[in-house]
Amino acid sequence: MNDYNLSHDQAGLIQEVLSEVGPVRNYLVQGRAGSGKTYTENALRELAARSGVTALSVAPTGLAASLVNGLTIHSAFGIQVKHTPARTGSRANRLVPWEHIDLLIVDEMSMIRADLIDAMDKTLRAVRRKPGLPFGGVQVVLFGDLFQLPPVVNRKEGDHVALARAGYKDRWMFNAKVWQESPLALRSLVQVHRQEGGRFRDTLLRMRSGKTTPEDVAWLNERVGEAPAGTVTITPYRNRAADLNIRGLSQIGGTVREYHARTWGDVEGADFPDVFERHLQLAAGARVIFTTNHREGLWQNGTLGTVTGAYDEGAEVRLDDGSVLWVERQEFEVTKGVWDEKTSSVQPVQVGSVTQVPLRLAWAMTIHKAQGQTFESAVIDFDRGAFDDGQAYVAFSRLRSEQGLYLARPVTSRDIRHSEVAYDFLRGHNSAMAQARRGWAA
Repeated sequence: MNDYNLSHDQAGLIQEVLSEVGPVRNYLVQGRAGSGKTYTENALRELAARSGVTALSVAPTGLAASLVNGLTIHSAFGIQVKHTPARTGSRANRLVPWEHIDLLIVDEMSMIRADLIDAMDKTLRAVRRKPGLPFGGVQVVLFGDLFQLPPVVNRKEGDHVALARAGYKDRWMFNAKVWQESPLALRSLVQVHRQEGGRFRDTLLRMRSGKTTPEDVAWLNERVGEAPAGTVTITPYRNRAADLNIRGLSQIGGTVREYHARTWGDVEGADFPDVFERHLQLAAGARVIFTTNHREGLWQNGTLGTVTGAYDEGAEVRLDDGSVLWVERQEFEVTKGVWDEKTSSVQPVQVGSVTQVPLRLAWAMTIHKAQGQTFESAVIDFDRGAFDDGQAYVAFSRLRSEQGLYLARPVTSRDIRHSEVAYDFLRGHNSAMAQARRGWAA
């Protein structure tokens, strides 16, 4: 475990999860932005494999799934997206041999609705033929931050009414019915790795816990002003981000090239829309963000740059650090898991592919797209106002320090929304989480 350079919290958590004996215990791991949740998840999965435990990582979005080398929940479980409450997956074994999975690692748990958790539970009970065991006997470890982006509920389509009629107290994942049968053990990661100490980090901590002061708001508003050309804008609204990207592309002029994703084989339910654009437009001068990690480390998911040339099979991009790279179409393999008797592990077998240039226009992006990213500088534009809990905290916490922060307009106390439901839930478990951390440090 030492070769992963883990903090006390990270190492203690992993050791506790992997040393479980007897009845399966399921965990909710709460960690603030920049506390190394993704790193811990990847280390847990790899160390589990060393211990003979077969683990699978899933996430609510394709982008989040790509960061943890996993699948989206909907594709892994065969659950259709548009039903409320979510229905049991009908094709859960298409991509995953669930009978061989021991440990399920779930990323970005704050964005997962309670009914989707229950659909995952019912699906695993069915496909593993263990109806009496929560999640069919699979151990579940959920990572995330309940003070970040909450689950999406479409009120225009009556999602909130459908959830209430199905017996759900609220949309949050901790209100899933399965936890009544199998209570969650709450743990926390407290060490922040993204921001160093100082006023910016202290302001973020108060914002996260609903304790932002008027002095905090006034201090943040000192960052209102013009940002350097090409600085990415983060906004709550998709149409605002799209407008800024369209405007940026039109203002640079020149020839615009279109890149259409090429597909092969069985790509039904594939996660590529979050990783690759189905239809991408590029031109010299376009600001872009990479959506994948390069195999040899030339770029990472979230690396920013500017297109210096757009051609039929790819583009030349100057990264913000000054280096220039050739970026060609990249194949994204669509795989299914097959149990390998020789290695006693799940091995991926390719069943299709998507090929596309791994770039996205980056004059602007939504807060949802930015979650999980880290930026040296960004413009935060709440436009007509933040509309959900946690959006302000997620937007501001993408930055390492206030030196890279620019505001398109003054932030108000109404923009900084905080979930009292999540706060009350966690407050009831604070002593248990603190006791667990003391045990790790012992």
